[in-house]
Amino acid sequence: MFKRIHSFAGLALMSGLMLFAIVRQGYAQEVTPSSIFLNVGYSTYQLNQLKAYNAFVLNSLPVEGRLVTDFPGYVMYSGGFYFSSEPGFFGLYLGHSSTGSRVSYNDYSGRFRFDQLIRTNTVGGEVGLPIVKEKGLVLNGSLRYLFNINTIEFDFEYQIPGEYDFQAVNFDSFTHGIQPTISLTTGYRYWLAKIECGYEIQTPAKLLLNQNHDVFLLDENEKEVKYNGAGVRLQFGIGFSFLE
Repeated sequence: MFKRIHSFAGLALMSGLMLFAIVRQGYAQEVTPSSIFLNVGYSTYQLNQLKAYNAFVLNSLPVEGRLVTDFPGYVMYSGGFYFSSEPGFFGLYLGHSSTGSRVSYNDYSGRFRFDQLIRTNTVGGEVGLPIVKEKGLVLNGSLRYLFNINTIEFDFEYQIPGEYDFQAVNFDSFTHGIQPTISLTTGYRYWLAKIECGYEIQTPAKLLLNQNHDVFLLDENEKEVKYNGAGVRLQFGIGFSFLE
């Protein structure tokens, strides 16, 4: 299931360089703090290889189990701090999301449970331009660069008469994402409201054992299992404007 790999240290450096490239153009112009937003929304997840791993576990059971849930879309939270820099804007973006899955079997002879629990913390940058301004409404187009810190917990539980076992294994996966986004913003005095929709494209990344990043997860064919949380990001936000 696990295998040795080379060092993963260059990922953090790549992330910093890409974020610097995003915000640099804003500082070349006159920069003014413009707004802050808190958002809540709904996120979907591709996670094809983790879904395939569920199928592998399901087919490996000596009895007929069932797939209870398989990484459904779920609530996400985020926030942004933005600066105005003509003709557009740029800012810092932070987010948190989660999802999971469960394979199980349960009858009079015993029970088995395999959970994958995923939590993601995101930091990134955003640049954008207004597309349309009309009667108190602003339609913006933007592009986000996102660095995702994904924590994946595998929980195995097994019980038959006279025997019980539980094991938890934690993995880390670090993915880069690019998210084109369209948002519609309106406001009253200093208060703002917006709805936005985007699609995040991620670079798939290995699942690294939490205690030792030189070890990663393999599937039944001895191939690397990779994390890819690409999907739709739909959010509603409330904000405050620093501009008159």
